[in-house]
Amino acid sequence: MDNISVSNQSVFRKCLALLPFESFTSAYLDWGVKKLTTPNLMRICVATQLGNWSSYTEIEEQIRAREDSVELFGVSSISGSQISRRLNALPSTFAQKLFLMAVEMLQEVSDQKHGYKMFGKLHIVDSSSLHLGAILGQWAYVTHNRSQVKLHTRLSVASPDEGYPDRVIPSTGNVDDREAVMELVTDPDATYLLDRAMWITPKWISGSRRSFASPFGLMTNIRPPSLKPMRCLARRYSLTLKS
Repeated sequence: MDNISVSNQSVFRKCLALLPFESFTSAYLDWGVKKLTTPNLMRICVATQLGNWSSYTEIEEQIRAREDSVELFGVSSISGSQISRRLNALPSTFAQKLFLMAVEMLQEVSDQKHGYKMFGKLHIVDSSSLHLGAILGQWAYVTHNRSQVKLHTRLSVASPDEGYPDRVIPSTGNVDDREAVMELVTDPDATYLLDRAMWITPKWISGSRRSFASPFGLMTNIRPPSLKPMRCLARRYSLTLKS
């Protein structure tokens, strides 16, 4: 999470309270489990991201130190080895499903908002890389000293101070950003903010997606102040788009 954490404990608890963790109750996965059920395990996973907890040891310490751990996670203490064993059995599709459910909730509350005043509906497209270990990351091999996966992300701007990722395409690290952007630039009514490396070629614009050419226009050395809260995705840009 780029060392960004939620330090306000009231916001921390509200984030966990809003997400539909109970939808992941599983009789099969939770057979014989008393406390660290699948919903509680997923709460701990999300809390780890919100709090930017960096290791199993820190997760143990944070849960043990909190007075509301039983209320939030169903446990007052837990060992890192227990969490590790449970994570190994957790289907990866659960994280995907939770993301899609959260996006659906955000779309419902932002449906009446019209984006950024100058551009209307604004989508920011970027990618980030997650580096993997040399042994376990062999399936994502890029070079002899680098294995990684990419997360190609589209950030939907609901208003000048609100934005959320509404689509993410994972890939291995050797996939060109221009390949993924073809799946992220899909709305003819939106204005898109892209990295220069993702810029669409004239050949692409003149193809089947001709209607998407009109939103694109570049102005260099401009950074709108109202986009600063979303610097987690936009911090590398020194450009914006014409209306």
